Amino acid sequence: MTNRETQAPIVLGVTCTFWSLAVIIVVLRVFARTRVLKALGPDDWWMLAAIHVSLIPRLLQKQISLSYCIGCMHGLGKHMKTVGEYDMAIFLKLSYIVPVQYPFALGFVKMSVVSFYLRVFPQKIFRHICYVVMGIVAAATLSIAFAQAFACRPISDAWKGAPTGYCVNREALQIAGSVINLATDLIVLMLPLKYLYAMALDKARRYGIIALFSLGSITCIASAYRLSTIPGFYAGGDQTWDASGLCIWSGIEINLSIITASIPAIKTLISNCMKKSSKIGSSRSYGAYVTSSSSKRPLGREEDGWELFERVDAVHVKRDIHVQTEMKV
Repeated sequence: MTNRETQAPIVLGVTCTFWSLAVIIVVLRVFARTRVLKALGPDDWWMLAAIHVSLIPRLLQKQISLSYCIGCMHGLGKHMKTVGEYDMAIFLKLSYIVPVQYPFALGFVKMSVVSFYLRVFPQKIFRHICYVVMGIVAAATLSIAFAQAFACRPISDAWKGAPTGYCVNREALQIAGSVINLATDLIVLMLPLKYLYAMALDKARRYGIIALFSLGSITCIASAYRLSTIPGFYAGGDQTWDASGLCIWSGIEINLSIITASIPAIKTLISNCMKKSSKIGSSRSYGAYVTSSSSKRPLGREEDGWELFERVDAVHVKRDIHVQTEMKV
């Protein structure tokens, strides 16, 4: 890779691919909720906010995913010695803007996921824990963003080639922000596992639901790898060239988090299509709650969110629950 004139095609290819997939998935999510479930919930609005920060023009008419595309036109992926003064100025401004916006996009995705938990699980203790986690995510997001925004005094030194004031160690700051982000990812990922395992389903379907909830682990892996690319960006001495790896994995992380967090909502749309194609009637459906004296907790509120999972195979899953209930009675 180091023998090439530019890494821009790689940056563009990877970033635009994941960006396009994220947009498609969110569009399908909104369609599924408005056409199938007839309403958007708080989790959907949080996700729309995330895609807004990721894709819609913000500061200096740039956006996170598209900033990498714009950056490729202004030196990103090229050796710094070949980048002109004007392009370098644009590149440095993008290098300041993206780390400030980045925590908000990831924070909104996590708020969407926790809001979805609130739709699905009615247990009071769990809901209180969810609100605490939302507070932690909000505090972490604001702290990281503000730390990045005011890392230099004066602020303009953050994008100047020759700073005149004082800047904190931005490498350490970015690493700390990534570690905090990864930690909150893991907290959100593990939050519902205890309640998922306690569901009154056979093992195969229970583990299937847990696997669906655990798709966020893919994002955690991307976050961890992105963290490993940060030191190389600051230590290489060729910023425009060395930024390629960091930009690629940043684009993967943010768009992959949007995709994996939205897949459960799309399952509703898939379920609806499957039902129409197989002509399965709703008369065979059973209740969504376990009404016996079983120690298992209720599965969730069908009218408020559990449909995202139970309606994937509604007839068979609910029939299994009914059989389990009768056996325990």
